[in-house]
Amino acid sequence: MGKLKANIAKPVMRSIPGEITTISLTALLNGILAESPVENQLIQSLQRRVSDYSSSFQIEELDASLTNHLTLKLMFKDLSWRSLLDDARRARPEFLYDPRREILVYQNILSKENLGTAAYFGSHIDADHGQYLLFLERVNAPKLCHTGDFSIWEKTAQWLSEFHLTFQSRIDTMIPRCRLLNFDAAYYRVWMHRAKSFYRQANAKTCRESRDFVNWLSVRYEQVVERLSALPHTMIHGEFYASNILAERSANSVRICPVDWELASSGPGLFDLAALVAGSWKEPDRLKLITAYYNAIPSHSRTSFDEFCHLLNFARLHLAVQYIGWATEWSPPSDQQFDWIKEAQTLSATLNL
Repeated sequence: MGKLKANIAKPVMRSIPGEITTISLTALLNGILAESPVENQLIQSLQRRVSDYSSSFQIEELDASLTNHLTLKLMFKDLSWRSLLDDARRARPEFLYDPRREILVYQNILSKENLGTAAYFGSHIDADHGQYLLFLERVNAPKLCHTGDFSIWEKTAQWLSEFHLTFQSRIDTMIPRCRLLNFDAAYYRVWMHRAKSFYRQANAKTCRESRDFVNWLSVRYEQVVERLSALPHTMIHGEFYASNILAERSANSVRICPVDWELASSGPGLFDLAALVAGSWKEPDRLKLITAYYNAIPSHSRTSFDEFCHLLNFARLHLAVQYIGWATEWSPPSDQQFDWIKEAQTLSATLNL
């Protein structure tokens, strides 16, 4: 466990009473404008409203009217601990929390690349008062999970493959610069430890069969750790689910825009793909997404497709274990529920553990 603590920042538990006032927000944005290419512009008025996209942290939509009569349309995300929504506070393991991570990822990485992600407008960090604020372009696009066009899902898988390739050769320098989580052996083991502990402490309602399976898997899990630890690292989103991806179609292209980089990590790209294909897919459609990702890998640097799918199953299994060990006193909304025990059982059998 010592190595794990060295790789994952502990949460800042300090809180600030009250909300950030519109006057304070306006002053912060004017300070950012003063350092931007938009010269001699000030905000005349600021309209704000809570975004429907708020999930873990409260997100607001800002309409900033400037002195040149233009309007900046921004997203404002408060990453301070006090801003965590109640469900997220109960659900998210505290050792994953680092309020600087998403800010640094946008500031130091995403803003330097032409990836289609939301443009970085600015940020404000006041560690003494536990304040971590992020301002981004407001992308008016539906979530991928609300998109019925399967070709957009395939383009998303292709985008993801190309994204991973972009950062594979420079990931080592990005870990400390952006405070990325590190998917190492200790990280994998802690999730199995959590899952086993949760079932050991579970109440009588817990299915004995599920508890017995988790114990059975824990004895064999070092095989999974060894295979995953041998995979090359790149930058990964960490929660590459369809609900965290915006997909904007224009006349000639599709803009893929992942959001919520709070758990950005150094790890095998297969974990992002595992998240994208998680859930109750029909196997032919899941295979099409996997194939779209695989075909975007340069032929000289990829293994056989069968081996690729085999390794992906290890990542999918760990993803299931991670959710089994995610939280005890929380369950996802009904439209996001999934039987991760069953998923882990199926994948364990497929991998002959």
